[in-house]
Amino acid sequence: MPALDISTNNSEHSSSCKLGLSVSILDKLGHLTQLMLRKMAESNPKLFSLRVHQSTQNENEIMVSEQSSFQTGDIVEIYKDLNSQSSSHVLLTVTVSDEMIKGTDSVSIVDTICNNKHFNFKTFNQVYVKKVVPEPVDLIVLTCKDTYLSRSDMWRMKQHLENKCIYIDKRVTFIDIIMQITVSEIWLKGESLACGYISNKTRICFRSSSSVLHIFLQMSVENVGVRQLR
Repeated sequence: MPALDISTNNSEHSSSCKLGLSVSILDKLGHLTQLMLRKMAESNPKLFSLRVHQSTQNENEIMVSEQSSFQTGDIVEIYKDLNSQSSSHVLLTVTVSDEMIKGTDSVSIVDTICNNKHFNFKTFNQVYVKKVVPEPVDLIVLTCKDTYLSRSDMWRMKQHLENKCIYIDKRVTFIDIIMQITVSEIWLKGESLACGYISNKTRICFRSSSSVLHIFLQMSVENVGVRQLR
């Protein structure tokens, strides 16, 4: 019997343990780095007067003046109470425009968001707006009705929704056609949210509220002609 090189096996086991520990430390450092960069990119909340525009006039969810410190494409968090940011807050993507907004003390939000029961924003209310780097949600559920979606349509819709903000009861617009598809659920780390941000790692679940299942039962002559026993 050849002798086993125990020292070599021990050294290999020690090297693998050190490598696994190094990878774990690098993962934790990478996560901490992302959190630090997210905090550095966030701005201090600013107080604005809220205005409301009709979705038939302008489909942009939030508009600010060019004189403000925000830029088109910035993701902001809007909430009413500075001491309770978790309640009645929504994430939106900024659009800079001076056509409807004048001055730096006002922001305009589309009426479909203000009328949403989860946010309940009102015209001329004071709201806080803060630039954020949101954490992508884990899962969203899209509910469709009287709409046929093929597998390719689902894939294209997923690509369409990436890097965008969503909220509960939002009507999804796809290929310039307003389908009867709404956002019904948003999940992050096992917690249900009212709004969120979609990335390429977000899973999308499609559900139909109008699907029909037909069950055919084959009946024989004996089943049809059987008499009830008294």
